[in-house]
Amino acid sequence: MSKSEILNISIPAPLSTHIQSTFPFRWCNTSLKYLGVHLTPAVSNLYATNFVPLLRVLEKDLTRWAIPHITWFGRINVLKMNVLPRVLYLLQTLPIHVPSAFFRSLQSLFIRYVWAGSKPRLSVTLLTAPRSRGGLALPHLQRYYQAVHLLRLVEWSLGTSGKQWVALEHELAGRSLTSLPWLLGTTALTDIPTHLTVSVTLAIWRRLQRSTQLAPWPSPLLPLNHLPAFSPRLLPLTDAALPQNPLPGLYIDGDRPKAPKDVPLAHPDSFLTTFHMHCLITYLRSLAPLEKYTRPLTAFEQVITR
Repeated sequence: MSKSEILNISIPAPLSTHIQSTFPFRWCNTSLKYLGVHLTPAVSNLYATNFVPLLRVLEKDLTRWAIPHITWFGRINVLKMNVLPRVLYLLQTLPIHVPSAFFRSLQSLFIRYVWAGSKPRLSVTLLTAPRSRGGLALPHLQRYYQAVHLLRLVEWSLGTSGKQWVALEHELAGRSLTSLPWLLGTTALTDIPTHLTVSVTLAIWRRLQRSTQLAPWPSPLLPLNHLPAFSPRLLPLTDAALPQNPLPGLYIDGDRPKAPKDVPLAHPDSFLTTFHMHCLITYLRSLAPLEKYTRPLTAFEQVITR
């Protein structure tokens, strides 16, 4: 017990005093270090307690490693082999909001180190470009930050049987994490609670959907059964080959809706089935042209489906 630490998050003062007198733990007042990460009683302090000190440490290290005989190619390798793993570890273990100022400071630190404080001879765009595109693969930390959250989307797609933290976030969010990314832009997310990590991942995903061709919205992976316009009458007949979450391709053929009998549905000829099918297609048309729902999957969407 003398080797153990305890951090009080929500225990009332009288009970806390009693526990301190009973167990010889080392009580931490501000933070508890666990696997290299400083956990704080208030979630809002995680950034200041972990990322800001790391920035100071990296600045001291790079000042100490600014040895004249190391070439600027060697300095890039120093950043890739020593600095990148330390930053990436924090980004992965604490997937919280990290302000752009942090990455701007890191980039400025990198540029000063590579060029030994002299005027840069190459643009940042060329330095950070992959070698396959004629660049020098200097780590672009903001892209790594985005990639960390994209990896979270892949792990969400495995469901709660994947990793324990996925099951925990699933419970705290109160929604299926597998479907959340694809429902952005619809009326299905009006009751999603704000969550420390889930909200950040979704915000980054929304920006990347708008600014890149990673997975243009709307996606063929949109789970229609989560939409308010979807009726249980439109659930396909039980078939092992059909997905549990019906996707647009089941109801749309190119730029036009399929007939109810082609889906297949339990009562394809009934008025109610036709009515609910019309409501669903009308709602989808209000969001985007129908052909966008059945476009080919992007490389990232194929990773998700696998």
